[in-house]
Amino acid sequence: MTVSKKHFNTTGKCYPSEHYMVDIHNQLSNSKRWYHEATISA
Repeated sequence: MTVSKKHFNTTGKCYPSEHYMVDIHNQLSNSKRWYHEATISA
């Protein structure tokens, strides 16, 4: 059995056995809020 190292995938389909899984929901929500606040104050 060969063991492959996992890596971050940023360009295509995600295969959990090959790629790290990261939950970025919170970061995306914050980014949307910051963008909205910036456009209102501009």
